[in-house]
Amino acid sequence: MTLLFTEPIALAEWRRSQGEVGLVPTMGALHGGHGALLRRARAENPVAIASIL
Repeated sequence: MTLLFTEPIALAEWRRSQGEVGLVPTMGALHGGHGALLRRARAENPVAIASIL
């Protein structure tokens, strides 16, 4: 499932309802390394998110 948050308060409310979340921060130039990090975050956490600056 893909979710897009444009307001910080909406993200904060969603985050509080999820428990543990794995975060993969990016600077927007997505590459294979980010994919590997996302796979690991998904394997280790119930929810994984990526930030795209």
